Amino acid sequence: MMVNHNIKNYRVQNGGALIILVLILVLSGTAALFAVLDGNGVQIERDKSTATVLAKAKIALIGLSIKAVSAGTRPGNLIRPDSASEPVADYDGTADGGCLDVTKTLTNGLPLINSNINMRCLGRLPWKDLGISMHAPTESDPSGIMPWYAVSSNLVDPTCLTILNSNTLGLVNNPPPSALDCSGATLPYPWLTVRDSRGNVVSNRVAAVIFYPGAARGNQSRSGTALAMADQYLDMLVVPAGCSAPCVSGTYSNADLDNDFIMASASMPSALTSNFNDQLVYITIDELMDSVVKRVAGETRLVLTGYQNQNGHYPYAAPLGSSVINYISSGTSLSGMLPIYGTDTCTCSSGTNCTCGYNLVNNVAHTRSNGVTYTANTGLCTRSGTKCTCTGIGQCRNASSSRTFTCVAGGTCTFVGSGTTSLFTYTPRSTHGNIASASTGCSISAGNATCNASGSFNVGLNLPLWFSSNLWQEDFYYRWSASSDLQLGTHGGISALVIGTGQAIINAPYSVKGSVQNRPSNNLSDYLDSAENTDGNTVFDAIGTARSPSYNDKMFIVAP
Repeated sequence: MMVNHNIKNYRVQNGGALIILVLILVLSGTAALFAVLDGNGVQIERDKSTATVLAKAKIALIGLSIKAVSAGTRPGNLIRPDSASEPVADYDGTADGGCLDVTKTLTNGLPLINSNINMRCLGRLPWKDLGISMHAPTESDPSGIMPWYAVSSNLVDPTCLTILNSNTLGLVNNPPPSALDCSGATLPYPWLTVRDSRGNVVSNRVAAVIFYPGAARGNQSRSGTALAMADQYLDMLVVPAGCSAPCVSGTYSNADLDNDFIMASASMPSALTSNFNDQLVYITIDELMDSVVKRVAGETRLVLTGYQNQNGHYPYAAPLGSSVINYISSGTSLSGMLPIYGTDTCTCSSGTNCTCGYNLVNNVAHTRSNGVTYTANTGLCTRSGTKCTCTGIGQCRNASSSRTFTCVAGGTCTFVGSGTTSLFTYTPRSTHGNIASASTGCSISAGNATCNASGSFNVGLNLPLWFSSNLWQEDFYYRWSASSDLQLGTHGGISALVIGTGQAIINAPYSVKGSVQNRPSNNLSDYLDSAENTDGNTVFDAIGTARSPSYNDKMFIVAP
């Protein structure tokens, strides 16, 4: 039988075409598969990179906050955003001088306000000020790689919220006042609110939010000559009416100035529908204050141990309820509130005889007002004209030795002579204390005490000004023991400790008292929250005891 070679060739060619077609389909499918896998891999890596940047930014913000002690700041303050607010607008990675007024038209981030009920703080993250390295930063930033940042105005305006400590956590701004209230009775501004993808509130006690915008979506444009505003980077998400409970329907924007922000995964249906691809992390005020309290406790530890090193004992505690008596040391008690004033007293029985221990002050200077100079000195005293300065036992005298200024053991210094007015000036030790509470014949000027008649003054702990001005002394219970028999949990051998009392508990059943806490008070249970901490013995709760609605004590070891 003869074979038709044309048919055979056709079949071979047709079979080859089918094989080629199958190969093309296989290769196309494989390419598509690898493209999908590669895209997922890129997305995963991008998400990892984003998470790293956001985590670094959060750590940097908290770190800068707890170290804030420059003029006009205190631990707990946060940095302002980079809001393109300069006369020549730019995003330069540094914080700008104010926040935005929500009631006014925005032009390149302007106008700014520094203190007003409408103050809102939203802009780019000031990455230079935070010491964060950003990859190839550009001002136009069409890729959206630069993070954005929003912060509650409570934490950038110390002129209004003048006291910032744990008790601030109990203040509210609900409903918002009709005018800015800087009395301290309420929060001047609200905390920020963060919602989930269904509009439900995740937290309404947010101190700051850090955003990582994705690629431009919808009508967003970032490549124009003018710097793009927040709405060209940050997105909005629509939670439709009739959504399945729990949900709160509405349109939520991360770019407006309403202190209300939303978070969602870019792969969620609502995010896909809304072209939403923002990623964000947030810091609650409670989280921030936990870190600040640790910083304050560290400052307290340094001062208390410095005092013990110089005096051989810790300062005596101030009584409970000390806000009415200025936290002055009792002079006898080993437990109570943290003392900041009157830890030790110096007295003058006249204008010619004063006693103040050498361990309390750096020096005492005696000045004669009649112009007669000192001509000789001994011991730990030096002279300059009519002034004699002593840091310990010694003497200064005039040419005839009829006028002498003598300091002896124990810190008693006496001027012998007549026909001259005596001025005793005491300078406190920079590492130990500050002078306060002068009475009658003594006065305080430039941190020094000067006495020219019978009187007294107190030498307090050398705590920084931000400590006392923000009333952190109200936030710490203090206990020490000469026999080092204090114990936190199973950790014993402690000679001194402080306990952060936290915000007064007023909204939860209270296990110790059976009622809410009221401060100031003479009752320890109005400050500390457990039976272990209030039973009067030397054992207290362990460090890191879990917080609850009825417990917020924080234990810290001072020594050893």
